[in-house]
Formats: sequence, structure tokens, C-alpha cells
Amino acid sequence: LDEVTPEVCLEGRLKELKLGPEDFKYVVMGHLHLDHAGGLRLFEEAGTEIVVHEAEYKHVLQLQLDEEKQQANLYAYSPPDWAFLNRRRPLTVYGDQELLKDLWLVSLPGHTPGTMGLMVRLPHTGWILMTSDALYAHESYGPPPVGTPVTWSTEKWRQSVEKIRRLASQRDAFIFPGHDERGIKHTGEKTEF
Repeated sequence: LDEVTPEVCLEGRLKELKLGPEDFKYVVMGHLHLDHAGGLRLFEEAGTEIVVHEAEYKHVLQLQLDEEKQQANLYAYSPPDWAFLNRRRPLTVYGDQELLKDLWLVSLPGHTPGTMGLMVRLPHTGWILMTSDALYAHESYGPPPVGTPVTWSTEKWRQSVEKIRRLASQRDAFIFPGHDERGIKHTGEKTEF
């Protein structure tokens, strides 16, 4: 945490890029754990559409209602980060959906009930798949897949890793795990870290 200075946090990075919350049409939340939703409050009044998987949204609403569950999940969730979604309902999605042309939201439950990735086709790179924490690090990819530090459902997580593998193979996609500086490149049957 010593390396987490204001300059590397979301607000500082946006200022460095001369951007503000009002410059974004959508903020897609891969899931609502505190290390992914920590900057969400910046967009509370910006008019930005917050996109959350329906299962994730229902899960955090239930946490807010159940104090015992909330205490058990405090290591991963920080309700003040997303509490404003009670009065400003997010755009909830379920399953795989195309949000914009060549930009897909991909349902990848397991790490949390509503983890989702983002798959986009870029002009020079081709397809990329940002997995959020469905793949915590490139080592998680396997085969066989290797678990993540926090897993809500091991079986759903395994199924999501297989889905990532299938999508990446079909599209020769470049995969970006949620907590890794190394990506995974698929070209035909070949996989490179």
C-alpha cells in the first residue's frame, strides 16, 4: 500500500490525462470489490452510465441488507464505494451483450456472482479480452486453471476460465488478467504469455 499514492489513484490519473468523470459515457464494472470499485464515487454526479452485471448488483444490495454477510465480506467490498447506486440505479446487464459496436460485455461469474469481462476489437491489435478477476493472473489460465485468492464459486470460476479460453481461441484474442502485467496471446492453437 506504500506505493498507492494519490498520483496513481484514478482521480490523479484522470487529471494527468486531462480527463474528468464527465468525459465518460460508460463505466463498466468488472465487479464491485473495493480494489475495482474504489474510484466509482468519482462518477456519482457525472451523468455517466454505470454498467454492472445484474447478479453483482443484487449481491451487493443483499450485503447492504444483511449485516452479518456484510461483516464477512468487508475484506473485499467497501459499501461506500457503490452505495450511491441505491438511488442512482446502474445499467444492469445479464449474460453476454454488445454494448457498442465491437465492444462486448462477457459474463464470467466465479470470482464474484457477477464478474464480467470486456471484449473489444481494436483497429491495430484485433480482439482483446479484459477479464477483470475471472483471471487474476496469467498463471490462473493453465491448463489446468489455477484458483484465485478470492473465489465465490469454484465451479463457476472454472467454467468462466474455459469460456475465456474458448473466446480467445475463436478470436485470436489478447487476454489481460485483472492483476497482472503479463497478457496472454492466442494465435490459432498457440498460446504465449
